[in-house]
Amino acid sequence: MMLDRYVFGRASRISQEAPVPVVHVQKRNSVPGGAANVARNLRGLLAPSVVFGVAGNDADGDELLAHLEESGTDTRHVLRLADRPTTVKTRILAGNQQVVRIDQEDFSPLPASVRRHLLREVTEALHHGELNGLILEDYA
Repeated sequence: MMLDRYVFGRASRISQEAPVPVVHVQKRNSVPGGAANVARNLRGLLAPSVVFGVAGNDADGDELLAHLEESGTDTRHVLRLADRPTTVKTRILAGNQQVVRIDQEDFSPLPASVRRHLLREVTEALHHGELNGLILEDYA
């Protein structure tokens, strides 16, 4: 799961420090991304949605889960990890053009204990009939 953040603005000049546009920020927005976007889209179709995954124990994780919960997505199976930041993709847009994307993420594999816990949670939910289907989302 990730948080997709958008920064909208206008660029009217080039920086003196480097040949890049200077973007005057006019608006910011964030939405669930990756697997979290799939879960939110299911809710948009009025289908029940439960997410199993990880988020950092940070402000970005709080924001991501708040968006999911506002959509009605069940987040009780999301593990909050203190030693791993929430994945955030920030897109800076000037006018209608994306100027740059800034990625904040930890590429290391999840610890085996976390993977086992998530697999156990999904397996139990399937065996108890809590899920009607399963969508596996892998960013890679």
